[in-house]
Amino acid sequence: MSFDGILPIPTSLRKFRAGERSRTGVPSRYDLQFGVETMNFLSRRACEVLFYILAVVMLAADQLTKAWVRSNLDIEETTQVAGVHMIHYNNTGASGSFFQGYGQWFVPVAVVVLAVVLYSRYRGKLRSVPMEIGTGLFVAGAVGNAIDRLLYGGVTDFIQFREGIVANIADLCLNVGMIVILVAMFFGRKKAGQPAKHFP
Repeated sequence: MSFDGILPIPTSLRKFRAGERSRTGVPSRYDLQFGVETMNFLSRRACEVLFYILAVVMLAADQLTKAWVRSNLDIEETTQVAGVHMIHYNNTGASGSFFQGYGQWFVPVAVVVLAVVLYSRYRGKLRSVPMEIGTGLFVAGAVGNAIDRLLYGGVTDFIQFREGIVANIADLCLNVGMIVILVAMFFGRKKAGQPAKHFP
């Protein structure tokens, strides 16, 4: 009994069924194509999960560490935790304590950048494991610092580097995420220039 006239069957599945009935018993190119399409679908879903998990985990880590600093350290008070030099600093500028006093301008900028990133993901332009890692980190960093600016008028920085720069987990996510995105874009373009592989 066939339900072909009742339920629409995807073309790839029709080809798969036709190849499955091959008399030779050797998988045809339709069988291989169906398998590739299935793996691509699963890979896209896995990439999406990776993006959301990484963004949520790093955003939570950023907000929890900042809350601990605000609760346990006064402004400009220093301490050391697990070998990390920490100082409670209210940053009214950009990442890394630059452009002090202009923090209010970074909220709309962050919103625009986030909109571009999320739209690019929706259009499928940022769908690879490196891109998901980079965009996940970048989104976590941008949202983390935007929350601080909206709620506290400035970003809570606490990780002190030898050069005198004070940062936080969101700053690290922004910088690392951007580096990963740029590297992924560079190698993605090189790969796109290679000849495509075809099924026999």
